[in-house]
Amino acid sequence: MAMAPARRSTSFLWALPVLLMSWYCYGMLKQLFGVGCGYTSRTICSGVFISNRTASCVVENDMQLLARTLFRYHVDFDQQTVHSSTLFGFPSCATRYHNQYTGCAGIVNTSSYESSYKPVFDAFSKELGKQLPQSPAVALPTRTNQAIQKAVDAEFTTSAYDHSHTRALVVVHEGHIVAEGYATRHMGITRNTGHIGFSMAKGVLAILLGMRIRQGVLRLHGIVYRNYTLAQLLNMADILPVSETYSELSDIPNMLYNQESVLSFAESASSRAPRGADHFYYNSALSNILSHVLRQTFPTIEEYWRFPRQQLFDVIGAESIVMDTDQTGLFMTSSFAYATAVDWSRLGLLLVQRGVWNGVRLVDEDYVDFMTQRTEASADVYGGQIWCVPTKPVADGTPVDVQRSRMSTEHLLLASPPLDTCFMSGFNGQYVYMSPSLDLVVTRLGQTKGMVPDSDQDVHAPWQPTWNVTHFLGAVFDAVRHSST
Repeated sequence: MAMAPARRSTSFLWALPVLLMSWYCYGMLKQLFGVGCGYTSRTICSGVFISNRTASCVVENDMQLLARTLFRYHVDFDQQTVHSSTLFGFPSCATRYHNQYTGCAGIVNTSSYESSYKPVFDAFSKELGKQLPQSPAVALPTRTNQAIQKAVDAEFTTSAYDHSHTRALVVVHEGHIVAEGYATRHMGITRNTGHIGFSMAKGVLAILLGMRIRQGVLRLHGIVYRNYTLAQLLNMADILPVSETYSELSDIPNMLYNQESVLSFAESASSRAPRGADHFYYNSALSNILSHVLRQTFPTIEEYWRFPRQQLFDVIGAESIVMDTDQTGLFMTSSFAYATAVDWSRLGLLLVQRGVWNGVRLVDEDYVDFMTQRTEASADVYGGQIWCVPTKPVADGTPVDVQRSRMSTEHLLLASPPLDTCFMSGFNGQYVYMSPSLDLVVTRLGQTKGMVPDSDQDVHAPWQPTWNVTHFLGAVFDAVRHSST
């Protein structure tokens, strides 16, 4: 009789690891399926309701094979909502398109969305419906450069498209569109098709914050979050314990597709130990913190929602730009902005023109200088939410992750770019290259894997992106220089 409790105790000790492992596996599967549902519904929702593509086209050409295999979806056109779930029906989530000002919002918690957020979104959309329609934007003038157009056309031959999946190319020189091309023959992409920019949204965010500085609401070197300045956040100071990794079970997909509030996630994650504000760490969560900083400059969320369109997009004629929010209404400025290739080019042109559009200054010139000023901590490749062509060698002791970030820009040196070249960059090969000295903007949009080094890439080994960007940009730079002589 005395041995029975001991046997029960031993049995419990054996069962404890099994229970803990089961709980751990459940947590991983819950996150995996949650990310997959959110990714499916958001990708299709933005593709259908923002880019005006068919759901089948989005699924076939934009979504990863795992998501196409494991998840199902339903498009509700009446409610402008996409519902998604696993093949077993659980878990499930939705993404709803609200309006052109706030784009699509992922609905992770249906109860809180219905009670707290939906009424605000709906009231705002209703108010927008009372507005008079805007007059059409003035088109950028066209002046074809045959040499550049030839280089653009070469990217849309069948063999080139099958390799690189370039969807749109626009080259703007001296304020004129000198060449453009689209994957119309391959997948119906036209000049009017909106494209996701992924991390190019960070550049949009930086411009918006610069406008608030010019309006006297923010100071570049003022404290804006905890004990950190706006400049530190824009320069990607290493202050957040969020890991910039992209596998289905890592921080960034979890933040983007599986969270009610990206701000709460950024403030509560604990995946890594940050090195401190004097160090550089490219971190998408920090850009969503900056979106919160922007939000705090407005007394109401409706004014925050109106600001990008009314004071930037409409002013520069970029009427196609749409920015997504999370469920709480915060712009997800780390990753989700959509625009036609021409309108992405307008944003680049604003920076090339030193913050001035049609004679009206929107952003201070010294702030544009800040955005394009390379920081030593980033190994000479990052400024204020945009990338730069390096001009200095890598310093001894530079962390491996920083060296790997530099690799994604260093190959551009083979194209002999002007040293003032900087660019917005997004996942799978979204780029807006800018050179003020050449008065040049080059926008490239596509769906090309292998455009940045893998997380295990040897920083001492040769590396080239999948799309031969150096060949294309080299041809453009040469043609522009030749036309200027």
